[in-house]
Amino acid sequence: MSWCVLSNAIGSWYCTSTISLKNKEGMKILNDSSFAQNLVDLAIIDASKVEEGEENTVEKSQNIKSAEVRQCACAFLYNFTLFMSSVVKDGNNIANDNDAPVIPDIIVAILCGVAEGLTEDKDSLCLMRRLLVIGKILVTNESGKKGEMSSNPVASLLVDIGYLDALVSLTEKKAGLSETHLLAKEIVDVINVIV
Repeated sequence: MSWCVLSNAIGSWYCTSTISLKNKEGMKILNDSSFAQNLVDLAIIDASKVEEGEENTVEKSQNIKSAEVRQCACAFLYNFTLFMSSVVKDGNNIANDNDAPVIPDIIVAILCGVAEGLTEDKDSLCLMRRLLVIGKILVTNESGKKGEMSSNPVASLLVDIGYLDALVSLTEKKAGLSETHLLAKEIVDVINVIV
């Protein structure tokens, strides 16, 4: 229930706040790494698939996350990403000494957290939300201007870490042209144009 409330709260704030308030408060959240990072870490844990093969059924039943918890945690990550991408998009991103774009650590954590284990996710709603997070982070590049994708550090990161292969495998599943299949294909096409 808490992920649902947090997801709705940040989603509502994202939609109704003025741009200047979002930027000012958004940078506070982005710079307060302990609070935001703890929320993101907990959401990633709750959104992730539970490891199978535990021998003790009591421990296993306590560790299994219900579909609703996973879906709400994924919704929170998506709404948090929308909020953070609006902050970065409006020119508040961090640059290194060479003025080259740097992906904020919290965005990297979200990206890696949702991309990990994509091919094993059987919940279509969770998978769709995870792909939406990856897509939103991907299209909000270093300059924050949609369509200007040259030297996008997110695309390079996805390729370097090997998540592109997982995305490609999602496009190759023969279960028909589901929304997740089409979204994965779109993300792969965007990455291939950039890299």
